[in-house]
Amino acid sequence: MEDLHQDVIEPLVKHVDELHKINTLNDKVKELELKLREFEEMIVLDSNKRNLMKEEIQQVKIAYAHMESQKPISKNNNWRGKWMDVLMTISKCHQYSQYTLKYQSLLQND
Repeated sequence: MEDLHQDVIEPLVKHVDELHKINTLNDKVKELELKLREFEEMIVLDSNKRNLMKEEIQQVKIAYAHMESQKPISKNNNWRGKWMDVLMTISKCHQYSQYTLKYQSLLQND
């Protein structure tokens, strides 16, 4: 599980900070979908993890779909808050509650 954290969760947190610099929502969604595919591929390698996380992955996809539906993004939209919701879902499905505050502080530091 620690490898999964280092290989998927930490890079995703760093990626979020890069994504907010991209101009269009469409680009952001495409970039994050790539990360989601990588995440799914890692889970497929382990059938136990795949079975445990199938529902959580679906929740993440629903969150992405919701974000994509929020076009156009205005300055009033809480874009980083939406990414935080996705990260919280991922961290929850890995039982990484001890990292939640770390993620939150990373996302709140602009």
